Amino acid sequence: MGYTWTKNPVAVTRKGVKVYHIFDNDDADNGILRVFWFGLSANASDDGDDSFDVRELPNWRNPESLKAEPEHIKNILREAIDLGLIYKDGDETKIKGA
Repeated sequence: MGYTWTKNPVAVTRKGVKVYHIFDNDDADNGILRVFWFGLSANASDDGDDSFDVRELPNWRNPESLKAEPEHIKNILREAIDLGLIYKDGDETKIKGA
């Protein structure tokens, strides 16, 4: 059985920067998105150089009641973009210090 590559869905768009949600084990067919892992491109892989754990961003805050709430996580990503931690460099999206 062959595979069909499915682009990762956009999690956040802000200031021209897009951050993508990563499928668990790169398996879009299972429909499961990883909770804390995101990508810098639509083709980012579960374990690729262009994927990251949002909890490793310097602006991550972990209130126990919100630790896995999707909107809290998206707000952290938006804030990271506003702070310049995730930014556009030409056609590429990058993480400061990575």
